[in-house]
Amino acid sequence: MRYVIIILYFNKGMNTQLESLFVQYHVSEKNQHDIRQIFSLLPSEKQQNILRNFPWLAERMNQIEENLRQEQEILLWDMQSIADKMLQSKMRKQIVLDQ
Repeated sequence: MRYVIIILYFNKGMNTQLESLFVQYHVSEKNQHDIRQIFSLLPSEKQQNILRNFPWLAERMNQIEENLRQEQEILLWDMQSIADKMLQSKMRKQIVLDQ
């Protein structure tokens, strides 16, 4: 029974530290949820490793999210360009039909 209490207290401390890191590194709600799910399944030594390396993990997550944002902008720009070309083509066809 004593060991269970110690382990629960240790895990609570790590969870509190994890929550603090979320705030410190401005981790999105979605990423917080995903990390919590994974974190809770890991053995304590892996949890400690995540806590120790959290600055690097947070930076990596930010890089990935920024890359995704850039790709999304490129796709939106491409879609707008295609839509503009389709509209111009339709307008040209309409002008030819009207003549």
